[in-house]
Amino acid sequence: MLKVLALGPMSGMRTGQQRAFLLFIRHSALQLTAIDSGGEGGGFASKAWSRALAVARAIRQMLMNRPDRLYMTASSKPMAFVFKDAPILFAARLLRIPVINHLHGNGFSQARAAMPMLARAVLDAAYRSIRLSIVLDPRMKYHFDAYARYMSLRTIMNASELADCPTATQTPGDRGLLRVLFLSNIQLYKGLLDLTEAVRRFESSEGRGLISLEVVGTIAKSISDISAEELAAELGSLSSARYLGPLDGEAKLAALHRADVFVFPSYHPSEASPLSVIEALSAGLFVIASRIGYVDELLSGTEHRLISPRDISGLAAALRDASNNPGLLDRARAMNPNTARRRFSVNRYAAELDDAITALS
Repeated sequence: MLKVLALGPMSGMRTGQQRAFLLFIRHSALQLTAIDSGGEGGGFASKAWSRALAVARAIRQMLMNRPDRLYMTASSKPMAFVFKDAPILFAARLLRIPVINHLHGNGFSQARAAMPMLARAVLDAAYRSIRLSIVLDPRMKYHFDAYARYMSLRTIMNASELADCPTATQTPGDRGLLRVLFLSNIQLYKGLLDLTEAVRRFESSEGRGLISLEVVGTIAKSISDISAEELAAELGSLSSARYLGPLDGEAKLAALHRADVFVFPSYHPSEASPLSVIEALSAGLFVIASRIGYVDELLSGTEHRLISPRDISGLAAALRDASNNPGLLDRARAMNPNTARRRFSVNRYAAELDDAITALS
């Protein structure tokens, strides 16, 4: 069996990239050795230390165990790439270990263009070590146009363990109350303040007591313009809203099953295929989401509503439609879990990644 060295984020702030990496190493049938590349969050010193450890451990594994493949999720941030990913890629090239890179965000080409000339030269030289890059949607392939001579590309859609769960009965609620869930890291670009303003407008037009909001996620202190105090004040201005903090496992599943509608109002510039949208579909929620990244493809064949990013009036109107048309919610409960199970199965995801890694000559 192939020996694979897997390098990706296993600690730090929860991100889609981290969750996808952990999903793969839990479900792959290959012989994996996983190394934590360090996650988001933390101060400069802790980030520098985690990157240095990742480099040392990865190069030691390559020298001592000679893996057949290196699977990694490289960073598009200049400092992280130059001081962490580049040394590992150069070592893999020197040792003739084929590299598979998995791109999760949608900002690589923009980040590359904004890099200082020297950093971009290092990135380009290192990326010539990558034999295969995996993207989440065919429309992401343009990010690697500069490396078309050196690497092949393959599309593998994201997955969620919830997609493989039996469809659960949602927690009964008051038929006249629209239960809304926001599930994401708490940062400005994720659109939470747009959502709270839309809920405020809903209450102004429809009356208070007809909508509730639960917010789940980590307050991303290093990259957020929303403090815990500001979040508390914003939610406190609504008739029924509460912040539950970051949730995992059964607690997150319970939050999903308490809701009728999942809202993803992100306008993050590097949004791609968010796992929270897949989780909401798997739980049978009606999804209202920004037309951003590749969310439209995730929602294909489901009950949903797409709105333009930052369109607060459109978001408030979508909430009113969901409130006034309970048939939308009923169809979402019936249709969306089946679609999620068919398209976003973990078994499909792990098998496709295993095949991509194995097939690389």
